[in-house]
Amino acid sequence: SIAQPLVLERHNTQGITEVMIYLRDRDYLFADITYCLEQQNVTIVNAYIVPTQREYTISGYTFLESDGTTIAKHERIEEILEALRQALVPKTSAPSYRIHRHIPRQLKYFPVPTRLNFKHDGVNNRTELEVITTDRPGLLSSIAQAFAICQVRVKKAKIATLGSRVE
Repeated sequence: SIAQPLVLERHNTQGITEVMIYLRDRDYLFADITYCLEQQNVTIVNAYIVPTQREYTISGYTFLESDGTTIAKHERIEEILEALRQALVPKTSAPSYRIHRHIPRQLKYFPVPTRLNFKHDGVNNRTELEVITTDRPGLLSSIAQAFAICQVRVKKAKIATLGSRVE
């Protein structure tokens, strides 16, 4: 049994920082992680969540500095990892976080109309939600908070950023 979360970090060949987290699944986990990364002033460009068969979750987050550059300093990466470890301490109430970063000028000029598509997965007794919208600071954290407020538990997710478009 793993008591503490396992948080691993690596750089891929493009210089993007990737973090993989393995820990017992719990309420508000997605909201806590995305908010923590937003507070660290990084931009999440890709993410996934995969439940295991033993009440644990494997999740991965790929991110850059908020200006789109590589996180170059080892100290900066360690700072982010320590913040994640602190954020992974279980909470007992729904998170209520506010994001205060401004929208970069480039994103304002390429709006993507927001679309929400719901699909019922009868085999797994789940609802799938596809969100397509314009990227902006704190978007993933805002979506995660909305899920937490509505008591929606994220069991599996895949997030991708394609220029100014997020899916």
